[in-house]
Amino acid sequence: MTGYIFDDFAQNDWYGRSDFKKGTGISAVESFNSPYIVSTFQTVINTIHFKQNKDDGQQTDYDSRDIDYIIVDRNGESEKYITTHIMWAHFQKEEPIEFDTLTRNIWLPVKTEGKISMYGYYSWTVSKNNGWAEVYFRNNTSQYAINPIQSHKFTLGLKPQKSIIKASLLKVFSDCPKFKDNIDLIIDEFIDDFYDARDLPKDQKQYIKSQPKEMRDRTEYEIRSGRSFIPYQNILKKYYLYCQKE
Repeated sequence: MTGYIFDDFAQNDWYGRSDFKKGTGISAVESFNSPYIVSTFQTVINTIHFKQNKDDGQQTDYDSRDIDYIIVDRNGESEKYITTHIMWAHFQKEEPIEFDTLTRNIWLPVKTEGKISMYGYYSWTVSKNNGWAEVYFRNNTSQYAINPIQSHKFTLGLKPQKSIIKASLLKVFSDCPKFKDNIDLIIDEFIDDFYDARDLPKDQKQYIKSQPKEMRDRTEYEIRSGRSFIPYQNILKKYYLYCQKE
C-alpha cells in the first residue's frame, strides 16, 4: 500500500512532525500494545495516520498492531521502520548478568538487515557534542533486539558498563565462537571507537564552519549522527570477519 503518512517517525532530524510524508511498503504484523513513553525518537506509535493522496481531506487511521514495517520517502531518501521486541541487561558487575524484556514492541529505524540486523537512531538532547546513537542488534534467530549499552548512565562512562556490554554482545553474536574468544578486545576497541566518534576531526569542524550560518546546525547534526553509528558498524564488521559469513 502506497500513500502518505503523518510523520510521527521524525525525531530531531530536521523534518518535523507537522505534515504527511510519503510512505510505502506497509504490511501486516503481529500484536503490538504499548503506552506512550518519552524518547528523542518516538519509539511508541499507537496509530498510523494515512492518506492515499497528499491533498486528500480525509485521513485513514490504522492501529499499529496491524503494521509490520513502513518505508518513508523524504525528499528522495528512503528510510525503513520496523517494530521489534527488545531486551536489555541489568546494570550490574556480578555475573551472570540478568536480562529484562519489554512487554511491548517498539518502532525503530532500520540501519542494516541480515544475519544480524542493526536498528537505531541518533539523539542529541543535551548538547550537540554530547549526542549518542541508541543502537539495537538482533540476531535473526531471535525475536529480541538488544541495546548493548545504557545511555542514561553515560555520566559513569562506558568502562563500568563493560560487563553488560559483554553479556549483551555474547547474547546477540552467540553463534560465532571466534567472536566470543575475542570479546574483550572487541569491547575495548568499541569503547575507543565510541569516544573517537564523538570527537569531530579538524577537517569536519572546518567544513561545518564553512557552511551558511543557517545550515551549520543541520550539517553538524548529520555529521555527528553518521559518526555515532561507526562503533556499532565496526562490531558487525568484526563479526562477519571472524565468522566469514555474509
